[in-house]
Amino acid sequence: MDRIRIVFMGSAGIACPALEALARNPDFEIVGVVTQPDKPRGRHLHPAPCPVKEIAFAKGLRVFQPDNPNTTEFLQTLRKLSPELIVVAAYGHILSKELLSVPPFGCLNIHTSLLPKYRGAAPIQWAIINDEQETGVTIMLIDEGLDTGPILAQARTAILPSDTAESLGHRLGLLGAELLIQTIPQFMKGTLKAVPQPDVGASYAPKIKKEHGKIDWTQSARHIWNRVRAFVPWPTAYTWFKDRDSYKLLKVWKAEVIGKIHHTEPGTVLATTKQGIDIACGEHILRITELQVEGSRRMSADEFLPGRKLQPGDKLGLPATLHTTEKASQPSTTIALHPHQPTAAHTISSDSRTIEKTMQTNSLQTINTGMVAVRLHGPQDLRVEKIPLPGKPGPGEVLLRVTVTTICGSDLHSYLDASIGGITIKSPLILGHEFAGVIEEVGPNAVGGDFRPLAQGMRVAVDPAMPCWHCEMCEQGNPNLCLNLQFCGTYPTDGSLCEYKIMPARSCFALPGNLDDTQGALLEALGVAIHAIDLAKIKVGDRVAILGAGPIGLLILQLALLAGATRVLITDKLQWRLNLAQKYGGEPINVTLTDPVKAILAQTNGLGADVAIEAAWADETVAQTAEIVRPGGRVVLVGIPRDEMLVMRHATARRKGLTIRLCRRMKHCYPRAIQLASTGKITFEGMVTHRFPLRSAPEAFKLNAAYADGVIKVAIYNESHP
Repeated sequence: MDRIRIVFMGSAGIACPALEALARNPDFEIVGVVTQPDKPRGRHLHPAPCPVKEIAFAKGLRVFQPDNPNTTEFLQTLRKLSPELIVVAAYGHILSKELLSVPPFGCLNIHTSLLPKYRGAAPIQWAIINDEQETGVTIMLIDEGLDTGPILAQARTAILPSDTAESLGHRLGLLGAELLIQTIPQFMKGTLKAVPQPDVGASYAPKIKKEHGKIDWTQSARHIWNRVRAFVPWPTAYTWFKDRDSYKLLKVWKAEVIGKIHHTEPGTVLATTKQGIDIACGEHILRITELQVEGSRRMSADEFLPGRKLQPGDKLGLPATLHTTEKASQPSTTIALHPHQPTAAHTISSDSRTIEKTMQTNSLQTINTGMVAVRLHGPQDLRVEKIPLPGKPGPGEVLLRVTVTTICGSDLHSYLDASIGGITIKSPLILGHEFAGVIEEVGPNAVGGDFRPLAQGMRVAVDPAMPCWHCEMCEQGNPNLCLNLQFCGTYPTDGSLCEYKIMPARSCFALPGNLDDTQGALLEALGVAIHAIDLAKIKVGDRVAILGAGPIGLLILQLALLAGATRVLITDKLQWRLNLAQKYGGEPINVTLTDPVKAILAQTNGLGADVAIEAAWADETVAQTAEIVRPGGRVVLVGIPRDEMLVMRHATARRKGLTIRLCRRMKHCYPRAIQLASTGKITFEGMVTHRFPLRSAPEAFKLNAAYADGVIKVAIYNESHP
């Protein structure tokens, strides 16, 4: 077989692996390399060749550098080379119809995205900015549109947290070269057919400009962190700081997100340590770890701080009085089309000038045909994935846009073991069951759990339990014991860690204006706590012991006091939880410092508590309940231990004549939970310690499972609804 005659067109460094791969393959003959003219570079602005030209010269290849490859003169030169195929990679020119018709097999392009997503000049940067978890390369046949040609092959790669545009670009360059070498022979033989790009899912990635690098501290820490990564090596994310009597430009090269809540004005310096400089953002905290002051070299934050007057309380960015002289515009934001909004006004034109004109802010417009979901594939294997939208609600159903999900102890069970309560997760499952949302669409005859009609736009708390309402247990008024119960986030029923979800209207309860969506999500835990109190039958003057100061334990504490308990002793091994329990009126006992059984008996004159409630989902606390309660007392088991066998001294429980009740979720508790929370009888203050966007759910679960950083409750929010 004769060698395939190829003209290579490329300029940037990312195109070099493809050129090198073609040059060393004996099946291909590179008859010419077309690249950009030399441009002034460096301090003295001497003309310098682009990376592709340097590689071509080193390999002895013929190089052409037209100012415009579409001129009649250059087209004549190109025809004389008689290429069978033209390969284009990061060249920098749009090719005319006449040029595309020169080679008999057409022109192939290596595009660094999974088309049709991220057509345009900067797919790598916009994929990082938009928090994508994976990207890839596409080999496509070039047509007259802007990256709209039919697809021959694609290869995928994950976007790592450590990736910058530079590191990801290097990896995609290698991936594209490998895929190109595999694709060309099959294409030339006719065994590989081009597939037209779908219209759905198309998006545009505009050219990055210097002003995009300006940091807007009112944005979330994760969004800024993504921009820092996307703008390495150019234009770099930047801000200003006041150094003595002047403001100096500060480039941010490396940073990390600290998922803590703060109540400080965005842009404020919160801390300066060897680990980095912590800056308050619109959501969470950004820690700057590597930076560069104008006129200086890159350095770590630890190197930067000595001799600087940057202190906690200082503000980054220019003051309003100086903004009129600073010409850089605000960074662009990502605009994602809502799946239920009309899309006609947002269709993507194949003409790049039309696209630029209709996208004044250089933001990404996406035709949304799927949604983000977080699915568990195995023990501690939580993945952020794109899955189809759920469709339209049926009779008695509503389509919800999930706004907030809070992590429950049972979610952690499932995450750690891929099983809970004897139920093993056998296929990917969306976790999450404590959630709130906004109704996007209402099916016929949709009536809420409070028997009121539901309407589009209504904010609702959602009961994750879906009983059949027809079995014997349901008919007896015990829907929590339903024989056919489905429960969000319990296999095989998907949960709420996704953007949209269809739920029975009967599971939805309208939220009053004084409860936000996070409080709405916490109503599920409050409902379980109410049911536990109902089972405990607390009387005025009772002494109550609670084992476990997690969120449900903290809510049971408040309810026990509200029910008339005079003393509530509460145990835990995490001091920060006990500190909050004390604020709520409990008497804390740290089990790492003292024997909880001895401590509770000592506090109750050796008799024991009237009621013991286990809410720790730890095996040893179940056994402790029988020891700490008085004869004739009551025990309620709320937690779900990892060991399916309950361990309790039978002799102790029998001789004391204990009443032992097991708490199975809740029943008919949401209206009471809403009433208690909205009237201030119960507070959630201080309970939610960490907030993460949906795409960071794996990090949220990892932190929560480790009980690190003073975590009590983690909220995961949909990025479109912070």
